[in-house]
Amino acid sequence: MLKQTPELSKWAHNMSIGDAWEKASDLSALSTAAIMLARKLPRLEQLTIQHSEWKPWTMHRDVFLHLSGFSVTRLDLWYVTFPSITVFGRLVCALPGLVELKCFNLKFKDDYFHRETFGLYHNRVNIRSLSLEGDYLRRPEKLIDFLALPCFSSRLQRLVIDDLFHVAESQPKWKCQRLLNAASGSLSELRLSLIYFGQLTHIDVSAADSVSSFTHNTSLQRLWLAFPDKLGVFDLDALCQVLLSITSGQLREIVILFKWFADARGANKVKREVKKLLQIDESARHKEIDNYLSSVSFKTLIKVEFALECYHLKLVEAATVAEEQWKQQLASLFPQLTKRGIFRATLRGGGYEKNF
Repeated sequence: MLKQTPELSKWAHNMSIGDAWEKASDLSALSTAAIMLARKLPRLEQLTIQHSEWKPWTMHRDVFLHLSGFSVTRLDLWYVTFPSITVFGRLVCALPGLVELKCFNLKFKDDYFHRETFGLYHNRVNIRSLSLEGDYLRRPEKLIDFLALPCFSSRLQRLVIDDLFHVAESQPKWKCQRLLNAASGSLSELRLSLIYFGQLTHIDVSAADSVSSFTHNTSLQRLWLAFPDKLGVFDLDALCQVLLSITSGQLREIVILFKWFADARGANKVKREVKKLLQIDESARHKEIDNYLSSVSFKTLIKVEFALECYHLKLVEAATVAEEQWKQQLASLFPQLTKRGIFRATLRGGGYEKNF
C-alpha cells in the first residue's frame, strides 16, 4: 500500500502489535514490520505491543537493527513476555528517539542480564519518563536493578510505580530505592505507591525497604504518594518518615492519596469510618509535617493535598458526609500550611491518580 500511495506514510502516528482481546500471540509481526517499514514512517510516534510473547525463533536476526530506523518516542508494553531482561533492554535501546516507556505486567523467563552490555548505550538512550504498573511475578528487584543502570536512569525526569495492591504489597522486594537513588539528580516528578502503613507496625520501620527516602532526589518538583486502605486505618508514622526525608528546594506540589475501599452506608456510619481512618489525633506527627513543610526550605511549595479517594461511595449524600468529615478532621491539624493557603483536604473519585 505504501508503494502505491507513499503519501499515507506521513499519516501514521501510532502502531499497535498484538491481540487487544487478550489472546497471546508471538511477536513475529513486529519482526516483519521492522523489516518492511523501517524509515518509511517518518511521523510514527507511539509503538504499542500487547498480549504477546517474544519467541526468538520467530524473530529476524537483525530485528534490532531494523527497529533503529523507527522514529518512535513512546513505547507501551502490555502483558508482554520476554525470554530475558536482556532482550527487553535491547528492544528499548534499539529505538533511538525513545523518551517515554510504559510497562504493564511484563514477564521474563530469565531475569539475568550483563551490565557491561548496556554500558555501551549510555549516550544513546534518552528515556525521560518511565511507568511501571501491574504485576511482576518473578524477582521484580532484578528489573529495578536493570532500570537503575545509568543508561536508563541518568536522564529520568518522571517516574510512576503504580498503586495496584500486588505492587504495593511486594514493594520490599521491588527495592525501588535503588531506582530513586540512580535518578537522584534528574528526577522531577514521582508517583509512588507505598505499602499500606498499618503493616509497618509489625516490622522495624527504620529498616523497611518499603519506606522510601527522597534525601538524594534534590530536583523533585511534583510528588504523589498513594497507598491503599486494608486495615481501615492509615497510620502517619511511616508517611511522616518519608516526607521528612525530602530535601528538594524545588518542590511545588505534594499529593497524599489515601485509597479508601470501605463500603460504608448511611451518614452516621460514613462519619465513623472516615473519623477512624487517620490515627492522627493520637500522634504529634502532623505537627512535624506541618512545621517541616512550612519551613523556608520549601518556599516554592504551592500545594499540599490530602486526598481521600473513594471507590465504593456511590450515593451523593454519603460522599458529601465523607468529604465534610474529612475536611473537618484535617482542617486544624496543619495550621501553618493552611495559613500559607496551600493545604487542601479533598474527596476524589476512583482513578484520581491518572491526573498526575
